[in-house]
Amino acid sequence: MAIKNLAYATKQQLESATHLAFRHSHVIELLAASFGFKSSAALAANHIIVNLRNAVEPRPGDLLVLQSRLVALGYQAAAGVAGSVLLHIIREHRLGAAAIERVPDLLDGAPWEPEDAEWEDEDDFEQAPYEDFTPAIDLDGVELLMEGLEAAARRGNASAHFALAHIYRRDEHSDLEGSEYWYSLLKQGRPLQGIELEWALAYERERMQAERHAYHLAEAAKLGHRAARLARAVNGAHNAESEEDFEEAKQFYLEAAELGDVEAMLELIEVYDQENTKQNWVWVYLSALLGEDLRESSLHAYHDGGMFADEDYDDDQGGPMYVAGHEGVELEPLSAADDAEARRLADEYFSRIDPAGR
Repeated sequence: MAIKNLAYATKQQLESATHLAFRHSHVIELLAASFGFKSSAALAANHIIVNLRNAVEPRPGDLLVLQSRLVALGYQAAAGVAGSVLLHIIREHRLGAAAIERVPDLLDGAPWEPEDAEWEDEDDFEQAPYEDFTPAIDLDGVELLMEGLEAAARRGNASAHFALAHIYRRDEHSDLEGSEYWYSLLKQGRPLQGIELEWALAYERERMQAERHAYHLAEAAKLGHRAARLARAVNGAHNAESEEDFEEAKQFYLEAAELGDVEAMLELIEVYDQENTKQNWVWVYLSALLGEDLRESSLHAYHDGGMFADEDYDDDQGGPMYVAGHEGVELEPLSAADDAEARRLADEYFSRIDPAGR
């Protein structure tokens, strides 16, 4: 259901229940108020309306905001009935207001927790916008999600571009090897049918999806989104390595390291910048600030195959195993002055890194 259809259906139900005329713009404002926002503009700044897996109840502060908006927009006489209609629609369609920056995690199944478990004073309308308790967005009804993200992206919202890139990313389990051949025949006008046509169309869909992913990731990075910049840097490093352009790979790893990627720091220390001891100490100190001190061993045993494949190795289960990680970085000590400078630079890098990935 698109927002236009949602607003139209809401308008009809409000007018039927109250016998009053509701302006379309007012309906949009009241939907936003149902989630605790004082205006639709406040909601659209960093949130979108989505369908949830489960219906949720609004918190007390949201109800006060809704009541206040009904009165302010001139519907005081029917505020009780109108409020009930709006809450019924929200429950019926399992609607919620999602923070755009959290959409990728929510789509991956992260729990949808409120920002504050304790309700604020009911007289305080400046409360943080509400996010529901439902565990994830409903993937069977993504029209509202996509419409909201695309509108936010058009307004230059970096997190919206990144969320769209996340949605359009390639399925790791997709296997279209050989399908490019059938797609090329289709583009040449060759008539295809049966499985050959299915292969060609599947390749075309994945190609379009890859283009959309690349576009939105590039736009998010251009707008300064850290996670998008990091993804492009890491992808660039891997692509450069596959083409044996190791100088370019180093530059990409440097960018990724400055953005807080500890694996990139390790690559620079062990492979690309071994002789640069002072800078390597900067990476070590930065890794420690990020909670992944490269001086500490990360070697760990995992199950190799079977029903526990890639899980932490359990002696009680037995079976083959493999070890992954690194032994811990060891570097030549620095002079007191250089060490102080390395720590200062690490602090500078750390201060520029947004832990939320924005």
